[in-house]
Amino acid sequence: MQIKTCEKQHNQVCRLIVLAFISFLLLWVAIPAKTWADDPLPDAALRDVLGENDIVVDNTDTAVTRTGTWSTGTSNPGKYFGSNYEFVNGGTGQVQTIKYTPSVPQTGVYEVFMVFSSSSNRADNVTVQVSHQGGVATQTVNQEKNGAVWYPLGQYTFTAGSSGYVQINVAGANGYVIADAIRLAVPVPDPVDPGPLAVNEPLGPVIFRSGFEAGSVGVTDPSDTGTITRITGTDTSVSAPNDWTTHLNGYSKFGDLVFEGHSGGDNSTSRFAKIIADPTPGGSGNKVLQYWLGNSGGTADRGRVQALLKNNTNLTEVFYKYRMYLHPDIELVKDSVDANGWFTLAEFWNQPSWTSGAQYPFRMSLNLTKDLGVGKPFKLRISGQTTPTSSEDDTTQFVTQWEERNDWNVPTGVWLNMEVYYKQGDANSGRFYLAITPEGGEKRVVFDVTNWTYHPQNPAPEGLTHFHPLKLYTSRSLTNFVKDHGGALQILWDNLEFWPSMAPDAALRNAVGPNDIVVDNADTGAVKTGVWSTGNSNPGKFYGSDYNFVNNGTGQTATYSPVISTAGMYRVYATFIGSSNRSNSVPYTIYHNGVTSTVSVNQRITSYHKMWYPLGDYYFSSGTGNYVQINSAGTSGYVMADAIRLEPL
Repeated sequence: MQIKTCEKQHNQVCRLIVLAFISFLLLWVAIPAKTWADDPLPDAALRDVLGENDIVVDNTDTAVTRTGTWSTGTSNPGKYFGSNYEFVNGGTGQVQTIKYTPSVPQTGVYEVFMVFSSSSNRADNVTVQVSHQGGVATQTVNQEKNGAVWYPLGQYTFTAGSSGYVQINVAGANGYVIADAIRLAVPVPDPVDPGPLAVNEPLGPVIFRSGFEAGSVGVTDPSDTGTITRITGTDTSVSAPNDWTTHLNGYSKFGDLVFEGHSGGDNSTSRFAKIIADPTPGGSGNKVLQYWLGNSGGTADRGRVQALLKNNTNLTEVFYKYRMYLHPDIELVKDSVDANGWFTLAEFWNQPSWTSGAQYPFRMSLNLTKDLGVGKPFKLRISGQTTPTSSEDDTTQFVTQWEERNDWNVPTGVWLNMEVYYKQGDANSGRFYLAITPEGGEKRVVFDVTNWTYHPQNPAPEGLTHFHPLKLYTSRSLTNFVKDHGGALQILWDNLEFWPSMAPDAALRNAVGPNDIVVDNADTGAVKTGVWSTGNSNPGKFYGSDYNFVNNGTGQTATYSPVISTAGMYRVYATFIGSSNRSNSVPYTIYHNGVTSTVSVNQRITSYHKMWYPLGDYYFSSGTGNYVQINSAGTSGYVMADAIRLEPL
């Protein structure tokens, strides 16, 4: 009202006030006001994700040059690197540039990142150039999303010195352009194997088994005959218990197994579950269960095809096996730069939110994930979350109690033998275990988590009243991205077995091969400097009679010197009891045949309870001149020193 009055009176003072107010608004809009709901969670501190040898050039550094005028901003602390960032409104036809020129110590391959704060008023077409040894790579970055993280620009070879650069060009941008920091990091190869060798087995008697072969009858939906709602009959290809009704649904703790789908189109032209002939190489004569999710439409913001074991009674633990084949079409997901936050393969519900009277709903989700960036590999993540007490799928109200992720690249187009164990319990007694055997490979432990598997405030948990043992569930955007690139999300399942429990953990000694070399913390071959404490809590989760530890160490070392009779390649392992109060960066130095290699280990990981943590493959000379050393210098939290092991290759 006051602005309109000023305009009518043509009062010069008011005009100046209005112009100043409008200028303030424009400046305010330029500063990040919010991030999009689908942005990845920001790092706790961007500096914490830097590697020891990473090269960072911030906008305040002298290695940055500019053309034109840039403004400085400091809104949303924690979502930019350093003391500030710079910005310009590209929507006004500006042609500014900002160039970052890193000093590269040695020629090699580096992964390049940039960081910016995102908002809906940002340009979605920011031009970024990377000048490297092979030329200049140009790409377009959408700064409306994926803010407050190190955004990957690809891997390139840089020549030693300052000939390479990263440049942001404002010309043609359709919104505000943010210039903060760039980073060069030496790529770290992912482990070849999922994890330590697995020695666990199910505890019988087996409840049910089926390979979806002859006699397994898919009952079609009367209103949509292209999909099944349940399976009945007897799989005559395997021995009893093999009847879908008598043995599976008839198990006293199981309720009813049904198949459900949702896509927005909501019929078999959009999604289905059905039993088909095995289409994979070598699958002739075999039958498999197929999940197919072709598109999500209508008002749906997600799509799913799933098996649901519902209305279970006192199901406080369960062990099950199956084969899983991720169709090669899923590789199309890697063509998207966006992070794939959720692609659920199994889900476990203790008091589901959609059931009547739910007060303490809790779910565990096993997800296939991909990091931000084109071509990033698939990983697995398991998380435990409290959820809203309603049937709404409002994920913003989910509270993550714990989460773990593996570092192994999950393959598509290969059969994976999966073993899953769930046990209801608290932070000390709850358990989730996953082992995977890639076709033709060894069985490895991917997750072995000890933590809450029900709501921490629930005074009377009722077990898995509902759970989805086989699931394909993801976002509408991801489903349609694959469709638009000529594919469909598909998973094949085979050889399903259920067991009541898992056998007690095999001792660490049972995971040692006949020719392996082990040096325990109590052996004469383990020499320590400084003061270490000795512990024996959590029996079965450490090797030998005890372990050593130090809190907030100041340089204490534990050096393990193995006696090697035959020179050759060895795989090196360590064992420790993981917990949240451990150091997340314990240096293990491996001295092998005159060469030193150092591996940083996150001892907060609980998946390696009772397991051997792989430190890599190295050539060792014979004798006693080699060693593995733990050093507490620079660590924060507890450092565990238990045993090391060398496995001849």
